[in-house]
Amino acid sequence: MAISVRYYVFEEAGPLRHVPRRVSDGLYAGEDTIPAYASTQQRIAEVIVENEDGKPARLFDARGRY
Repeated sequence: MAISVRYYVFEEAGPLRHVPRRVSDGLYAGEDTIPAYASTQQRIAEVIVENEDGKPARLFDARGRY
């Protein structure tokens, strides 16, 4: 059993977009940007999952921030 933390940006009218933790932290702190989201406030999802055989098996926790 392995635990991983994944970060996602909510798209305006589409799916979640996976982003690295560094980008997620930078967006939250106001130190980083994604050009596609210029002049908008980003909503980030932090998802903690259990992996089996390298694939997500169970969701432990999810929280949002912006």
